[in-house]
Amino acid sequence: MKNKGIAILVIMLMVILSACGGSKSNGTASESDSGNKEEVNIRIGSHLAPEHSVVKTAEKFKELVAEKSEGRIKVTIHPSGELGDQKELVEGLQLGTIEMAINDAGLLANFVPEVGILDMPYLFEDYDHVHQVFDGEVGSTLQEKMADKGIRSLAWFDSAFRSTFLTKKTESIDELKGIKIRTPEAPSVIETVKSWDAVATPLPWGELYTAMETGVVDGFEGSAESIYSAKMYEVSKYLVKTEHIFTALSLNMSDTFFKGLSEEDQKLISEAALEAGEYGRQLAMDLDEEYFNKLVEEGLEVVEVDKTPFIEKAESIVDEYAKEVNAVDLVEKIREIK
Repeated sequence: MKNKGIAILVIMLMVILSACGGSKSNGTASESDSGNKEEVNIRIGSHLAPEHSVVKTAEKFKELVAEKSEGRIKVTIHPSGELGDQKELVEGLQLGTIEMAINDAGLLANFVPEVGILDMPYLFEDYDHVHQVFDGEVGSTLQEKMADKGIRSLAWFDSAFRSTFLTKKTESIDELKGIKIRTPEAPSVIETVKSWDAVATPLPWGELYTAMETGVVDGFEGSAESIYSAKMYEVSKYLVKTEHIFTALSLNMSDTFFKGLSEEDQKLISEAALEAGEYGRQLAMDLDEEYFNKLVEEGLEVVEVDKTPFIEKAESIVDEYAKEVNAVDLVEKIREIK
């Protein structure tokens, strides 16, 4: 009888140990069945549409991570604001409630003011100039400042140069006076539009289409790809080639989440991000031209303008902002690269 009792006790202990040792989970990672390395799950949030080149670049990142980790690290992409708008995504990174997000420099300036210099009007001449800045001292310095605020920038992503889209034909800077133009919640874009004597009207991207339909705003600014993918050509008539700001984006990870990864996974993910960024550069340039032509096919009339007065007004915006955020040296380095 005593032996039988001992046998039952042993069996119960084996069941308990089996239940406890079968898995390990902290919400984003668990032990892989194939070995001792943890399985990692990462969500990437973006405000952009699935068809956008930046989201396609994120898909490349997902592919590279799966390949390098042999499927152990799983990335899921949530476009079109599924996890929140840009501001909510950055806040989530800082709180550690979201693993990754793609954010543009203008929005990031609300959290790390120095990053706003990348969103300054007429500071970049062309794509090559942009890439030299991203890959050099300025790019790495800004990433360090982001990390100090809980945002780990893994790679810079390209978008395109932004122009202005209106319902009324405008052929000079003087004709923009009083026109209500939607802007993102980005200080540099707001100040740029104000310098034209237009009325800067910050609105979430998701509200723009209705705002145009109802006359809340008369126009907006952005890249050809963003405008086409969101079908904004349906509510505008003219594409005014101001080409005032280059949209720089960063593929970001919560610094808290990053530090919780093994050194091996940190290295793997960082390498995949840089490779994806390189892939996205050519893709962004190719698609910018393609979508510009598509907007013309949809009936938008292209208006060429003299950029000289736009550039002249922009100089004071850049200089004042650089002083305000103690980034004069970084702006000077960007200008020296030209």
